Amino acid sequence: MPAVKAFRESSGLAQHDVAAAAGMTDERLAEIEQGTSTPRGLELAMLSDVLDVPVDMLTNE
Repeated sequence: MPAVKAFRESSGLAQHDVAAAAGMTDERLAEIEQGTSTPRGLELAMLSDVLDVPVDMLTNE
């Protein structure tokens, strides 16, 4: 999900900080950002909360 990476970078947040706040490993967040893995519902909700963007903004690529 490249949108996750774009929102994270535009917020000036480090990958490690977002991963920790969302309750996932750095590796898991990297997989999601690269599009090699799809986030589960709770992960998506946590990323939405941490990045302060609606879920649909993360999923509409």
